[in-house]
Amino acid sequence: MSIWTSYSSGEYADTKIEGLIWDNDCLSAIGTNIKLNNHIMQNHFSHSIENAWLRESVKIRALQTRSSLFSMFLIALIMLFALEQYIPVHIVLFWVSGILLTVGWRYLISARIMKNFERRGNGEIKAADRNLRICSVMTQLGVGLGVALCWGEIPTDAAYIITAAQLLHGMGCMINLSYDYKSFKYSLPMLMIPPFIFWVVKEGQGSIISASIVLLSFMMLNLVKRSEASLKDTFKMRFENVRLLQQVEAERAKTEEALTVAQKANQTRSFFMAAASHDLRQPLFALSILTDTLGLQPLPDSAKLIFEKQKSSIAALRSLFDNLLDLSKFDSGQIDPKIESYSLESILSPIDEEFAVICANRGISWTLKYPSVAVQTDRDLLQRVVRNLLTNATNFTDEGGVSLNIIFRDDKAYFEVADTGCGIAEADQKRVFDDFVQLNNSNRLRTKGVGLGLAITKHINQLLGLKLNMSSKVNQGTKFSFECPASLLIKPVKEEKQPQISTEMVSGLSVWIFEDEPLVRDALRHQFQAWNCPAEMFESRQDFMEKKGRFENLPDLVILDDMLSHDESGLDLAEELMPLIGAKRILLMTGNSDPERLQTLDSSPFIYARKPISLDWLIYWMMTAGRSARIAQPEPSDQD
Repeated sequence: MSIWTSYSSGEYADTKIEGLIWDNDCLSAIGTNIKLNNHIMQNHFSHSIENAWLRESVKIRALQTRSSLFSMFLIALIMLFALEQYIPVHIVLFWVSGILLTVGWRYLISARIMKNFERRGNGEIKAADRNLRICSVMTQLGVGLGVALCWGEIPTDAAYIITAAQLLHGMGCMINLSYDYKSFKYSLPMLMIPPFIFWVVKEGQGSIISASIVLLSFMMLNLVKRSEASLKDTFKMRFENVRLLQQVEAERAKTEEALTVAQKANQTRSFFMAAASHDLRQPLFALSILTDTLGLQPLPDSAKLIFEKQKSSIAALRSLFDNLLDLSKFDSGQIDPKIESYSLESILSPIDEEFAVICANRGISWTLKYPSVAVQTDRDLLQRVVRNLLTNATNFTDEGGVSLNIIFRDDKAYFEVADTGCGIAEADQKRVFDDFVQLNNSNRLRTKGVGLGLAITKHINQLLGLKLNMSSKVNQGTKFSFECPASLLIKPVKEEKQPQISTEMVSGLSVWIFEDEPLVRDALRHQFQAWNCPAEMFESRQDFMEKKGRFENLPDLVILDDMLSHDESGLDLAEELMPLIGAKRILLMTGNSDPERLQTLDSSPFIYARKPISLDWLIYWMMTAGRSARIAQPEPSDQD
């Protein structure tokens, strides 16, 4: 619950937290401060726009000065020629010279402003704005006073010419000062008041002309005001767009930086997991081998119970280790499902045998019903989901039973795992899929798992799109359901029966073993001695090269660790031995979890196994590969 929610409900009213009294006045002050901060931020943004607009206005006015100087020079020449028959030339020249001097002054100010303009601060820009405005006022005043040349006996035609020139000049100013209404507002009266006064006191059509001057002045003021507002709005939009683009660019840079950091972290994590996987699997593999070797020896009754507990502990350790590594692979997206078609019978038969025994030992019933269909899925991942759900069900069911029912409908197989166990409270149902969460197991009994089974199930559900659902009631039981694409099985799939595994079938097979870890090497030596299999051990390629001259015959089988010492590759060594031994008689062992390396091993012609290797699987491989070894025994040469 947030402090604001708690405050509104009165929970934290007048409550002391870490030396502060969070009363109504305090929280009200906090809210006021937040509003004030927002107001300050808004004012700061508006102030930034005003400064940027002023800078843009000064820059445009300064850049227009050169063209204004050129225009005023041409107008001065035209006025000299146009007025020479009405007004003495020296008087007109005096007037236009004053105007040209003010415009020249403006040009010098503008040139100084544009020099290193981008480096100038706000104070300098404001001073430049003030100077340009003074120049505008002085120039307009000089032009406006030109009508004074027509006082006295000067013909009215001269006044018409000067007034027309003044009005045209005003329109030019209107265009040049469209970015600066303030300058136009101050300078236009200096331009228009002298001719207005002149024509007001002039007889005849003077009143009409003076009224026209006033009307035209108001029209120009209104146009410049609207023009500046429109240009200012456009500038604000451009300024805002630039600001947004800068923010987007900044966020993009942050995102790229975060992505780079994440990629480096992922690479570091992948490297660590690969190294940790190999280094941690080695002692676990050695421990498994030594335990199985010990089981082949005659043990007293007092030691048999200890031996069985030791095997159970090793199995639990292996399961925990595999789950942790698999969870890491799911999190990093390293699992790539292999979707194929499998009969439900082939998937569920081993599960049926396994959980029939488990349920019988727990004194609960076991029910399995499924139709004759084939499912399109990743066999190993689907089996893992079913096993995890059933394991969870049996661990927390003391009475009643556990069932797995599958029905076929609309080209889909619908799975339902149900139990009559303790159930899960509604408040905890979302947490059961989190890592290491165990409910109803306050004593953390290892017989009930470590809280990773359902977490891995959640990842597989997302990967295969199983649409996993759960319903549960306390003291009544739990149901998990999911679906999988399926089709009717028209022709029953013929299941291949696995041959009976026996150590007698591998007795006498000679083996070369390449393993750099001394503990694993010694464990394998004891295991193969127990199987009556002559074994030669090598810790590296160099060790093999030094010893190979002693051997008269090639071995029946070769077993290599993929990661040997001195950064040697077991795969490279296997490829060297393949012409002599044959790919089917070479087994690669790996504790590496790097997906790129595993993909390389997948594409090789050799069989590989992940450590720790089940000894039953190892015996099965030796039986299969050993038959081809006995068929391919080399014939003795004539020189022997």
